[in-house]
Amino acid sequence: MRLRSAVAGAAVLLAAAACGSGAQDDTGPDAPAGTHVCELLRADEVRTALGAADVTLTEEPGPLEEDWSFDNCRITVDEAGTDPTYELLLRVSLDRAELADHEAMAADWGTIEVPGLGTAADLFTPTWLQVLAGDRLVRLSGRYHLPEIPVLSEVVRPVLSRLGGYRPAPAEVALPACDAVTPQAETLLGGEADRRRDRADDRLLCSWSRGGDVIQAHTTLGDRSVLEGAADATEDESLDLGGAPARYLSHEDAFGTVQFVVDGWRLGGYVQHQPHDHGTDHDPLIALARAFAAELPEAAPEPPVAYPVDRNRLPDRATAGICELIGADEAGEILGGEVELVERPGPVDVQTFDGCDLVLGGGPSAAGSTVRIDVSAQPMTLADHELLYRQAVAPAGPPPGAEVPGLGEDARFVSDGSLQVFEDGRVLRLRDLPGHDEAIALAELVLPRLPDLPEPPEVVALPECDALTDSAAAVLGERPELRRDNVSFYGLVCGWATETGSLSARTTSGEVAGLVWTMDAPGAEVLDLAGGTENAVYFEVIGSTPPTAGVDVVVVPQELGLAVEHRPHDPERDRDALVAFADELATLLPEIAPDCPQPGSDCVRRP
Repeated sequence: MRLRSAVAGAAVLLAAAACGSGAQDDTGPDAPAGTHVCELLRADEVRTALGAADVTLTEEPGPLEEDWSFDNCRITVDEAGTDPTYELLLRVSLDRAELADHEAMAADWGTIEVPGLGTAADLFTPTWLQVLAGDRLVRLSGRYHLPEIPVLSEVVRPVLSRLGGYRPAPAEVALPACDAVTPQAETLLGGEADRRRDRADDRLLCSWSRGGDVIQAHTTLGDRSVLEGAADATEDESLDLGGAPARYLSHEDAFGTVQFVVDGWRLGGYVQHQPHDHGTDHDPLIALARAFAAELPEAAPEPPVAYPVDRNRLPDRATAGICELIGADEAGEILGGEVELVERPGPVDVQTFDGCDLVLGGGPSAAGSTVRIDVSAQPMTLADHELLYRQAVAPAGPPPGAEVPGLGEDARFVSDGSLQVFEDGRVLRLRDLPGHDEAIALAELVLPRLPDLPEPPEVVALPECDALTDSAAAVLGERPELRRDNVSFYGLVCGWATETGSLSARTTSGEVAGLVWTMDAPGAEVLDLAGGTENAVYFEVIGSTPPTAGVDVVVVPQELGLAVEHRPHDPERDRDALVAFADELATLLPEIAPDCPQPGSDCVRRP
């Protein structure tokens, strides 16, 4: 397959295609809250263009943004007739645009010109297709997956033919839950908002604008890491919003934020203002955040758990036994909910850890809902522990480096809710807990059991990866001592490590646009692998410690790919062996890759 020429060929197909049929008499779904983007689509046309079993169209107004704001139609695509496999977002600009506006955006991105669609059309790799049609910007972006150019074009072309009858939404698309804090928002704006965009789906989102000022406020899942601050902030202040811990940040590029936690892991909020002046806008922004935090317990929608799966029941799952350190009921008492324990051997690294994921509420795709217990799989010294700590430490309260008495030989907070402990030649890492108290409680439970944990196995392997071990040894310079293979939530993972280096490989979804983006990175080398043409890239990771290089391969466009990483990497010594390894594995991949019905789904090994 020739990816660059495939892109060019797609452009020729687009130019030769008809301009699309006119608007049909049937109408799209009802448009809640006064938006009408889904009326530009027909579900049967989209289904045919994507080759899908079914599609669902959902209106999604806003949010308002400082530069360009859009109303949206979310396209949920069911490829197999069972579960949602990916989503596309059709976006139409609220304001009128000119060619210069589109060209200015294209100049800031890596783009591929797509002739045959409107005045100007470009693929903003690897993120979205944008078309200037008349005086509107039309975008089609993807979540989990972005189809290739000809497919995107077949979805967009009928939309362009219907834009002449498009009914823009009114200036105000508002919800009562957001009305309650609109007085505080308008105080920050300096007057009555000239535009509103609110919605409530898996979260509550409110947005207001006045002239060039824009405010967004939305619910989050209450991840306490937002309270850590940011290195690039010019102003950083810890707050208490009526019992909700919060952080105010002001940045050089004129935006200010307040993030807060109402109920750890279950409910939080984020308020952003642009352009923001710390001197004049600090107090009004905090007042808005305080009002929003007070409103949320009653106003916030229940956060969904998307695509819940039981990853413990994958066939022949490899294991390193870390989940034996704790029971699900014990974890649930600390974390305040039902917990699923999921073994996670590896992945390999210069220092490899085996892990157990504590998934709260049964949904690994719900952001902020997974605690990780990691135990080093190789012998560690106190110096190793201290080096890992220095590499991982982030601003938090208590201050970075604060020791935790009574826990191991050396226990330190890495960040809010994350703890690292050295104990008897092993390093224990607890990550992503709601807060320090929960981290200490979990450590107190796990540490006494650590001596009873069996020595980590050298080999946690799957036969799919065995055939590559000789080639892996050629990259590493010696026979690997450590193996960590797995069928993970996202596909096949193979890993080999020595005392000083690691080599890992994992399957990907074969995104063409992402590979084209990598091809244009500084120093990247385009390759022909696994019988393809210009379907792979060798690249070095700039500024990485230790030096790192990788090879990305598209094996079957938009369906199957490969990502390989080697650390530490010497280009003169290791480049050829790494490329040969990637070529061999990519050639085998169609036969050994697990069946993953959807991105981020329950992948199952082939018989």
